[in-house]
Amino acid sequence: MGNTTVTTPEGRESAVPQPVAAGPRQDQDQLRRLRTPRRPRFWFEILLIAVSYWTYSLVRNAVPEQKAEALRNADWIWQVEHYLGIAIEETVNHAVNSVTWLIIAMNYYYATLHFVVTLGVLVWLYRRHPGRYAATRLVLFATTGVALVGYYLYPLAPRG
Repeated sequence: MGNTTVTTPEGRESAVPQPVAAGPRQDQDQLRRLRTPRRPRFWFEILLIAVSYWTYSLVRNAVPEQKAEALRNADWIWQVEHYLGIAIEETVNHAVNSVTWLIIAMNYYYATLHFVVTLGVLVWLYRRHPGRYAATRLVLFATTGVALVGYYLYPLAPRG
């Protein structure tokens, strides 16, 4: 919009400033508010975790019915690893089998620590970096979903 000019009694023209709805500073503040991630709603996160855990349990509990197929798949993978010369798992297991403290530590890690660390990182991100939390949660849920689909479609069981 242009400025309105008013002629003063002395004959000079002066510009009358027009009120502006939002100046450049206000526009920047509004853009910053739109771009600044908000912390996700806590109740939504709890609901999302509950539905995800239910789905995870449903898929995991459906697989024991496929035990024979899981053992066949594991045997096939075992044969392919041997054929390719990359079957080192048995060698590593035999090498550390006598190191009791390592076996116990790794069992505790597998059973608890990766859950505790994952949960701890998610809580930290939720509280301190809400924008990063949402992206991290999305990646975690997506990779878990892909893994569950793979687990269901191609079940595996440890060799006896």
